[in-house]
Amino acid sequence: MSSISPEAIINIYIDDIRPSFNFAVVIAAFSGCMVALLVILFAFSTKESRRRWVFQLNVFAISLIVLDPFNPLSPNVYVANVALDGMLSVIFDSILLTRLF
Repeated sequence: MSSISPEAIINIYIDDIRPSFNFAVVIAAFSGCMVALLVILFAFSTKESRRRWVFQLNVFAISLIVLDPFNPLSPNVYVANVALDGMLSVIFDSILLTRLF
């Protein structure tokens, strides 16, 4: 029976969890920023500004980012994520375009 050193076991474990850990840290950081932005958006808005389309579209855009699943459930999730990411720039640009009118 061959014995594996504790260092080798730890290195194997770290190599296995590193991609998931990095992914989780990045998602947590971005989601935290977006949640803070959403709170600030509501805190500094007035009743009148909350009724405007621009405010509602901004809340919608932020919630798309925060609620984007990023769960590795199946390949369909990745396809939907790529499609949503492609559409987000169009949605954000259209929100900025509504400010002109």
